[in-house]
Amino acid sequence: MTIQTSAKSAQAVGKKRSWATVIVGSSALWAWGFLAYLSPIFITDALTSQLKLETAFFTSQATVVVLAGCLLFVGRKHALSVGRLTLLACAVGLFAASLLLPQALITNNLILLLACGITSGIAATFLGAAWGTRYSLEPRDVSSIVLLSFLAAYALYLGITHLPNQHLAGFIVAALPIISWLLWLKDASARHGLSTEVFPQPRLRGKVLMPGEVTAGIWESRILPWRRIGIIIVAAFTGSSVASLIMGTSYNGAETLFMAGVVVCSFITIMAFVPFTASRETFTVSQLYRITISFTVVGLVLITIIGEDGVAVGGALIQGCAIFLQALIYVIVTRTTRSEGLSPLLSFSVGQAVIAGVLLAGNLLGKLLFVLFGSSTLLLSATCGAGVLGLFFMLLALVPKQAATSAKQSASASSTSTAPVQDTTPSLHEAPQATNCLDAFVKTYGLTSREAEILEYLVRGRSLPYVANELFVTTGTIKTHVRHIYAKTNVNSRQELLDAVEHFITPMQPFEEPLHIQSDSE
Repeated sequence: MTIQTSAKSAQAVGKKRSWATVIVGSSALWAWGFLAYLSPIFITDALTSQLKLETAFFTSQATVVVLAGCLLFVGRKHALSVGRLTLLACAVGLFAASLLLPQALITNNLILLLACGITSGIAATFLGAAWGTRYSLEPRDVSSIVLLSFLAAYALYLGITHLPNQHLAGFIVAALPIISWLLWLKDASARHGLSTEVFPQPRLRGKVLMPGEVTAGIWESRILPWRRIGIIIVAAFTGSSVASLIMGTSYNGAETLFMAGVVVCSFITIMAFVPFTASRETFTVSQLYRITISFTVVGLVLITIIGEDGVAVGGALIQGCAIFLQALIYVIVTRTTRSEGLSPLLSFSVGQAVIAGVLLAGNLLGKLLFVLFGSSTLLLSATCGAGVLGLFFMLLALVPKQAATSAKQSASASSTSTAPVQDTTPSLHEAPQATNCLDAFVKTYGLTSREAEILEYLVRGRSLPYVANELFVTTGTIKTHVRHIYAKTNVNSRQELLDAVEHFITPMQPFEEPLHIQSDSE
């Protein structure tokens, strides 16, 4: 009766939720990030000022990196809480920074400019983590919807930058964070009837503190797929460096370069949906990466061969790909957070810090080369040539791994070609011996009945959102239980937990064939 009631409650709350709210709300935040520092709305003020808009931009990016480091350190020792009021303060901070930024440029107020940059870095990180949390809660992969939100952000960017009234455009830019927070609150409140863990809950009468969905989960940054992210970092760094070198120390060509880059981002995003709609299969990160790298290489080769005549087209391709790779990192972090049960505040702050660090380092390198050697055609061609070589060697580094994966898939296909296709993962309900061994594991480590139930799902390779959906609770609740399981079994990741279960169960199996534990492949 309780389960049926919970199911009805889940269905009732689900009807109130709309993906339109989520897409528009998150795209408003992404669009603000593009418009605040990459749009011609504030560039005009920068051209007439002794101070540069890039000062605030570099400050904000450095703040994101420092903040992520602080969260990594503090989160391991203290329980953090991020709720409605915290995110409201962040939205108001972005609103104020957007309005004060032009004034800081006009009055040449360095202190105010730095304050705007620091505020932007902190507030955007927390709001970005809140929306990342929302996308990582679903029982199915929603990478296509994440990319759709970025496509909507590109459209917002192009629409607002073409408004005839610049003052109106500036006010809309400032209002975007407030709109984003209001839509987040609407979506979160619609889920509040199902989840009392959406917002942080105070400690009452000795009960365990529920940290809220933004901070619930595992604080282990090493679980992130750093190899895959590292490859994207090289491409994004190359694009940022070349784009910064092309622009030099002036913003005269920034309007055309940024706007053309956003158009390229839009085309790449649309291309990502072509295989999705044609074959009804979701895209892969490797497919998007190959598309983006192809555009980047074309832009680099154009500039290398043609020189300054190829800067307009090549620069747009390079800048656009560098911007799109940020969205690609966000997709990767979303998938990992969803499958591994990471704390969204941890994973998305680290993801945003990676993006910020790449943008900061790439832009500073481009400025440094411009200051030291000037805007010579030879330097530009040499930089583009080095970028092509760097991307080439990164692709070569992927070949052994891809070849091994293909060989494994071929071997698997040949071994099953003469046998009917069936699920070879044993069900714990159908294998009494395995069930008894798992029960022994549970008793050995003192897991509760709820933790044992969740452990059974994890052994079967189920994602945390899937488990939450099956048990009619929230992903935040499941993450809390998983964190307790990790602590009791002295592990730090799902793979370590699966290894521990396998090593414990295998010697106890009464039959020769060891228990096969399937990792999360959803």
